[in-house]
Amino acid sequence: MWEQYHHGEIEKGFLVSERFRYTLDKAGYKGDIATLATRMNEEYLSFLATLPLAVPGALELCQRLTSRGLQVNALSNGFKGVQQGKLDSSGLSRYITHVVLSDDCGITKPHRGIFDYALEVCGACASEVVMIGDNPETDIQGAHEAGWKTIYFNLRGEPAIAGTADYEVESLGEILNS
Repeated sequence: MWEQYHHGEIEKGFLVSERFRYTLDKAGYKGDIATLATRMNEEYLSFLATLPLAVPGALELCQRLTSRGLQVNALSNGFKGVQQGKLDSSGLSRYITHVVLSDDCGITKPHRGIFDYALEVCGACASEVVMIGDNPETDIQGAHEAGWKTIYFNLRGEPAIAGTADYEVESLGEILNS
């Protein structure tokens, strides 16, 4: 469903209401699926927003970039309340100047409009920004097509889409050491 959401094939409300309902239905749950799915979604979002986790090297990279006077921003298809909670609980929020979400503009990555919107919010132009992302389509291809430089953080061993990544790393430490 996330894939469908990224491509604008389903709306956020459908994703939120159906992701757990669908799973419970396929698992053969015989109780009140709608009520349990709603509860599961609420618990899941609450849990996500409070996890004190960051990808290894993320804090160090943000510290280094900001100490060099560079602006660090976040661009996500994640949901408003959850994303800010994740940034806060991971310790990253103190380094992030702008958090730009698909919720803010109604456009999801990889569509160009969200990248253009992010530039407007951050007061930047495409030639000045670099997208560091772990999704070869939504992050890297989307940013590339919007004219941004890209660093593909290949976290899962998935190949980059040909011609879209300017650089590819397997750890954020590789960026720190370059």
